[in-house]
Amino acid sequence: MDIPKNKIRLRGRVKKTKIIHLAGPVDRSLTRENAEGAYYIHSWAATIASRTKSRYPGLDIETWRTDWHTDRISPESENGCNYLLFPKRLTLFNEVLSGAMCLRLRKLAGQYNLIVNYHDAFGLVAAILPLLVPQARIVLFHHGGLPPLGNRPQSLLKRIMFSLAGKRIAFATYLNRPARDFLEQLKLRGRMGFIPVGADYQRFAQLDKQEARRQLGLDQDCVIAVGIGAISRQRGYDLVCEVYRELKARYNFQVILIGPPVPEEEALCREAEAAGICLTGRIPWTEVHKYLSACDFYLHPVFDEAVGFDVSLLEALASDRPVISTRIGVLQCSPEELGILLKDRGDLLAQTDYMVNNYNRYKEIRSKTIGLYDANSSIIDSICQVYVNNCGMAAIS
Repeated sequence: MDIPKNKIRLRGRVKKTKIIHLAGPVDRSLTRENAEGAYYIHSWAATIASRTKSRYPGLDIETWRTDWHTDRISPESENGCNYLLFPKRLTLFNEVLSGAMCLRLRKLAGQYNLIVNYHDAFGLVAAILPLLVPQARIVLFHHGGLPPLGNRPQSLLKRIMFSLAGKRIAFATYLNRPARDFLEQLKLRGRMGFIPVGADYQRFAQLDKQEARRQLGLDQDCVIAVGIGAISRQRGYDLVCEVYRELKARYNFQVILIGPPVPEEEALCREAEAAGICLTGRIPWTEVHKYLSACDFYLHPVFDEAVGFDVSLLEALASDRPVISTRIGVLQCSPEELGILLKDRGDLLAQTDYMVNNYNRYKEIRSKTIGLYDANSSIIDSICQVYVNNCGMAAIS
C-alpha cells in the first residue's frame, strides 16, 4: 500500500508528516562488527519503525538514538530504514535525549506534523518529552513495568510531570491493569489503548510437531508444556515446580522452561531441576520456534503485574498452541478459544491437569489470532490508525 498524500493542513500551511522513534541506549560493547546484523535494530523502537516502513514504504520514518561510537550526528541507512545516531556526550535524560536531539526535534516540529514515539511509557523522558517539544504529537509505548506509584521522590516527581504533560500526550499504549488505571487518571481516555508488539507470524509458522521433536531429541509420545522467560518466581515458575511434581507421577508429561536464570533465583533453578523440569537456558529464536512447535501447550502463570505482556505468549498462539495464562483475557478473542484464563494461583494444578488431557480440543488458534496480532501487519495497522486518529496523519489508502 502507498501513502499518496501524507500531509495535513495546519494554520493555513500544508505540513508533511514525519515519524520519529526514540530508542533507548545500547550497551557500550555493542559495535557494528559484533552486533550480528542488529546494530541498528536493537530495540523495540527500531523494530517497530522498521516494520512500519516495510509495510508502508511511503512513510517518512526515522529512528534516533545516542551512540557511544560516534562523535558527530550520523545519518545511517539499512534495509530501507533511516537512523540518526547522536554523540553520547551532552545526554540530558537517561542516556536517551541529548541537547542536540531536543534542538532538532523542536526545529522539525515547526516544519512537519511531527510524531515522536517513545518506548518507555513511564520513564522520566516520557514525562518530560511533551514539555520539551510541545508542538510534536507524542505517542508513548508501554512494553512492561509499572507506573510511578508510591511516595518515593522520583515517583512523586514523575507524577507531577505527567500531570503537566497529560494534555500533550497524543496517545499511550498499555499492557497491564496498573498502566491502564494510571493513564485513565491522566484523563487519556480516547487517547489510550491495548497494543502489544505482536508476534511475527511468518517467522513462527507452525512446524510439524513430530519433526520438531525429532530435531530437538524429545519424546514423541510425551505431553510437553513449554514456558518462556527468565527463571523466576515473578513469572510463577515456583508454582510450575509444585504442579509438575504432582502431575509427573500421573502422566507421561514433561515441562520445559526456556530462558536465562535470574542470579538471585538460584534456589528456584535447583528446585526445578530436582523436580525433573528441563531448563534450556537462553537459546536462539530459531530454537524457540522449534520448541513451540514441539510442545502441546504453553504455560504462562504470571500474576506479577510488573511483568509486561510477553511476546512469547503471542508467539505460542502464532505456533497454533493453546495456552494457560493470566493475560489472555485482554485479547480480542474469547479466552476459551485460546486456552485457559488462569485467575487464581491455586487453580494452576487443576487447569494444567485438564490441559494435559484436552490440549487437542483447541483448534485453529493461529488463524483466529493472525488478523489481530501479527507484528508485521495488523499491529502496524493499529499503530498507523493511532497516527491518523490522534496525530493528524492523513489516512493511508
